Amino acid sequence: MNYSVYYKQSGTCEKYNEKHFHNNAMEIVQIVSGKGTLLLGSIIRNFEPGDILVIDGTVIHCISPNDPEDYVRSKLVVDRNVFLQLCRKDFFKNGTLIKSDRAFFDQVDGLFKEINKNVNNNDMSLMALSDVFKLLHLCADKSDIRIQTKKGVVSDIMEYISNNINEDMTIDDISRHIHMSKFHICRKFKQETGLTINNYILSTRIYNARQLLAYTDKSISQIGEESGFPDSPTFTKTFKKIVGITPSSFRKKCEAWGNNKK
Repeated sequence: MNYSVYYKQSGTCEKYNEKHFHNNAMEIVQIVSGKGTLLLGSIIRNFEPGDILVIDGTVIHCISPNDPEDYVRSKLVVDRNVFLQLCRKDFFKNGTLIKSDRAFFDQVDGLFKEINKNVNNNDMSLMALSDVFKLLHLCADKSDIRIQTKKGVVSDIMEYISNNINEDMTIDDISRHIHMSKFHICRKFKQETGLTINNYILSTRIYNARQLLAYTDKSISQIGEESGFPDSPTFTKTFKKIVGITPSSFRKKCEAWGNNKK
């Protein structure tokens, strides 16, 4: 899947006040600071810090910050065809603007930060790609638009994995739930996402664990169990292999980052 990410770039990096379009791309833009206006075709949206804009890049559009020096945003540009496979068209047809509370803003910001950190690291590219899908699902859910499941099996698989992340699930379990052969669902999932189902399950478990470590005071062993790992040593070993540090070190980093924001 083709995508690119820009984390907390200033307004001087934006083509502000310049109308443009992209051949086959969608954009998700998180406004970190600054107010302004989005022009998308004939639609006008006023934005402010905390807002998330979903932009159909094939439509002529223009972002105009009131003060470019004060304007900071994070942006994900993703292949439009992949986006359409995952989200209903009404998610973006009118230039969706999502109003977020602080908790949701921090959650989206955390995903942008992780994608940006991992996207250029070959060893972490799986996590980056997985987080792209998490970001798309998160924004779609927040805008009260359900992920499209009519078009194919991939979104059904993702939904099943998300709903059963604390279970010891297998591809056989998913195959029975979807009512399709293991060969078919594995091939289809790999074709559309670039990931194997097992890799996606693992990255989803790690994502769930990261969220619990960052936003709850649950014990390491409880978080491992709720993320679907058979025991605490397996959780710690796997987490360190994927993320690069142990769960307890990750929690300390999150706590330090939170204290620095206060």
